[in-house]
Amino acid sequence: EGREADVADRSDGVLLEVGVGDIDDAGVVRTPTTSVPASDELLQRTRRARLEPGDVLIVIKGSVGKVGFVRDIPDGPAWLASQSFAILRLRRRGPIIDPAVLFRFLSSSMGQVTVQSLKVGSVISGLQMADLRRLPVLVPSVEAQHTIASQLHAIFDMQDEIQRMRRDLIDRQRSI
Repeated sequence: EGREADVADRSDGVLLEVGVGDIDDAGVVRTPTTSVPASDELLQRTRRARLEPGDVLIVIKGSVGKVGFVRDIPDGPAWLASQSFAILRLRRRGPIIDPAVLFRFLSSSMGQVTVQSLKVGSVISGLQMADLRRLPVLVPSVEAQHTIASQLHAIFDMQDEIQRMRRDLIDRQRSI
């Protein structure tokens, strides 16, 4: 109940829903553009669907296999994952030390082949949660994981800079 009250207090009656279109070219989940009223039913769902920094999202309905990484969530309304996603979180003291490593595996060509092999349905493809739970994940050495995480965070920083430069470009174009 404490978390529900926290979500309601932060939301001002509104929650932001992350959709597939909120994942940028580098796989970073950007601030969602879809806001939804914080109904009692939705607040109940937020227990499971509320996003936290470090969450890895994988699309399980529609564009199956697309992966997103929640880098940070600014102060303001809570973020929820749309029903197209499964939220992946690392187990405490598990073999993967940084969620960026899991993100990198799932977004790699090897990870995508593995994910796509589990896809079901021909008209609207999807992933079954049971299959996703059994998904084999390549776990590199701890040293390699540190390197992968460091490189990935550097890529995310570069993507942030690109986003900032795009905003500056638009602002300059508007000012002329």
